[in-house]
Amino acid sequence: MRLVLWTTSAAAQWRNRARAERPGTYRVLCLGDSLTAGSYPRPLEELLNAYSPSPGFSVIDEGRGATNSSYVLSHLQENLDRYRPDIVVAMIGNNDQGVAYLDAAPGHESFLFRHSRAVRFISLAWMGAARRRQEAACQEVPRLDWQVHPQAGRAPLPQWLNHLRRGNRLVQDGRVAAAETLLREAARLSPHEVRTLLALAAVESVQGRPAQARLLIERARSLASEAPESLTAWGQYHLRRRDWALAQAAFTKALAKDPAAVGALEGLGQAWTRQGEGLRAEKLFLGLTTQHPDRPDYWWVLGSFYRGQGRDAEAQAAWRRCLRLDPGQARAFMALADSFLIDQPAVAERFYRKLLDGGAEKAFVLWRLGRACLEQHKDDEAWAVYQQALRLEPDTPDADLALATYHLRRREVSEAEAFARRAIASAPKDPRGYDILANLLTGLGRGHYLAAERASRQFAAVDPDNAQAHLYLGLTLKLQHRPADAESELLRAAALKPRDVRAVAALAALYSETGRPERSREFAERRDALLMRQYSPVTRENYRAIKAALDRRRATLVSVQYPMRSVAPLKRLLAGQDGVIFVDNQSSFAQAVAREGFSAYFSDNFAGDFGHGAPKGHRLLAENIAAAILAHLRRSR
Repeated sequence: MRLVLWTTSAAAQWRNRARAERPGTYRVLCLGDSLTAGSYPRPLEELLNAYSPSPGFSVIDEGRGATNSSYVLSHLQENLDRYRPDIVVAMIGNNDQGVAYLDAAPGHESFLFRHSRAVRFISLAWMGAARRRQEAACQEVPRLDWQVHPQAGRAPLPQWLNHLRRGNRLVQDGRVAAAETLLREAARLSPHEVRTLLALAAVESVQGRPAQARLLIERARSLASEAPESLTAWGQYHLRRRDWALAQAAFTKALAKDPAAVGALEGLGQAWTRQGEGLRAEKLFLGLTTQHPDRPDYWWVLGSFYRGQGRDAEAQAAWRRCLRLDPGQARAFMALADSFLIDQPAVAERFYRKLLDGGAEKAFVLWRLGRACLEQHKDDEAWAVYQQALRLEPDTPDADLALATYHLRRREVSEAEAFARRAIASAPKDPRGYDILANLLTGLGRGHYLAAERASRQFAAVDPDNAQAHLYLGLTLKLQHRPADAESELLRAAALKPRDVRAVAALAALYSETGRPERSREFAERRDALLMRQYSPVTRENYRAIKAALDRRRATLVSVQYPMRSVAPLKRLLAGQDGVIFVDNQSSFAQAVAREGFSAYFSDNFAGDFGHGAPKGHRLLAENIAAAILAHLRRSR
């Protein structure tokens, strides 16, 4: 399969070079993600040459699956030098991660921000400068003064404590069965140690044995009923059972005993957030960092809260402050690295390599390093890193998950499915394997609906509060024409993650298809409002950098909105940029889908209101882009 994909890629590159070398042709370079790669470029060339045979057009497909706007920008100069295009067609942004464009601006919730152009201009200018400062800071990897191994001459750890630490590390790696063996031995050697009982209770809970977990926690409470660590574990037990009020009570009591109990602080923030009181949690954590600015643990908690809210820039700032105060905070260093993994994988790669140099457990970091290489499309390097990790830990859930992701990104479907199922078999209560499998099967579209439904239901059963699980299930049920069941799951997904446009967009389409125009309009308005805020600062800066590079080359930018989506947010993103050609794919696709059905134009439904294109979808995209290019050329003559 690897040879087949290499051959396919090499053939595509040969075709691109051949098109670029055609004499006397107007060169059109297409950039984007999987909705561009192998999609509309070929019919676009046919249509352009049919409508305007002189001077002739060469269309070059440089779309790459699973890429974001940062990847497109990082390879732009290389592509411009190689192909020397006259026009660049870009359909990007769907895979970008981060805070919504307007939500990143200071004071974005205020009345003045929403109603004053001057205030918005100043706020967004500030945001751009802050983004540039953040990017500069990202180039610097913090100092890590930390070693895993104990210093020479230190007294050896008691055997039970050694088992406890190794067991906890195995739990973090997803190796629950191996962890249980070590923790039971630790409990045998030290039967009255509260920490061992609590760790073993967590393992029982993860493996779906809540009664045994409760007995162990009750025993721990009887041994140290007023100890903050015991109360914290009791609160975490209630969190896993989604008993938010009981969890809050336990964490509050733990903090009354020890106001600096970091685990209880984190748990209390989660309990409040689950009950719709996220602002209360933020106020508490900000207050602690203000009152005790030299306490690294408080900065760690604040960063973890922001990360859970999807506010990565603020999380990164908090974790950097934590590391400045305590360079030995390896968890903050790892969390900081992980926060860059999708959006800025080159930065994450430098962090992981620093961790390896600092003596971190190699296999644990190597899996992440391989993913960072994969996100940069350095497939051969990623494979070499994974092989190194496999030699250290050949048979673990982390290995299976990493290899499943590797094969999924390379569209090696059977291999990805096999490794995802292996991960599920070895760690049946770990939601990550179900996430990969449901994602894979949902994306395969027709012929895989029932398998996708089973995987999505298993995902939702293991992690009931995961919006992604309910989204996968709702999309699969919608494609099976089961509107009532699909509506229930999509509403749950939208409630769990209100700012995710996919569930809202899918509901708007579902209500339209089932003859409920008022509900369709309601969710279409919500969808459009989210779309107006969908672009992250990264997308904005990257798009503008692309435009500036094309201006220097005297090339024209054609900015294409995704099918079924409003072009208004894209125009807002590039406001003030002269000479951009915009392509609106909302009304044409909506009319076509209403006339012939969704599956006539899309092979799946991954985005909620659109998916990867079927041949008719590729053709319609090409028609819309061709019309925009030809109209531009007629105006230019």
